Amino acid sequence: MQMPTTEQFVSVQCAAIGNTTMLALRLHHKVMRSFHSVIHCARERHSARRYLRCVATSADITATVG
Repeated sequence: MQMPTTEQFVSVQCAAIGNTTMLALRLHHKVMRSFHSVIHCARERHSARRYLRCVATSADITATVG
């Protein structure tokens, strides 16, 4: 049986690191894509809340002045 040379060992390690990196990037992309919709919904809710607060405040001012 032939022992693997250092070059072969290094190339196998590099391939393994490359595969791991690709998996990590793919996983990161999936996670970010799924979180994006959650963050987007939260941001929309926050904006809606702020808008409603402004409308309520202006209604109070109109009621007080009018």
